[in-house]
Amino acid sequence: MELRIYESLWRWAARRPKIAEGAVGFRYHRPVLTVLIIFMVLSTVEIPIVDAIVHRWPVVRITFLIIGVWGVT
Repeated sequence: MELRIYESLWRWAARRPKIAEGAVGFRYHRPVLTVLIIFMVLSTVEIPIVDAIVHRWPVVRITFLIIGVWGVT
């Protein structure tokens, strides 16, 4: 599923939708875009907050940092 997401992001950035010849596409991003942006912003804000909480334990800190950055991307 993650590979399909990356493919969709590439198609969006390259402006090459996956639509068959003669077909008409429709957009569905408008209802989802606001929730997606809010989720990404909150996930980005969460990274330094969790880092400040677990800064005493380097292994836990690095693990959460990797998971947090991976989650945002």
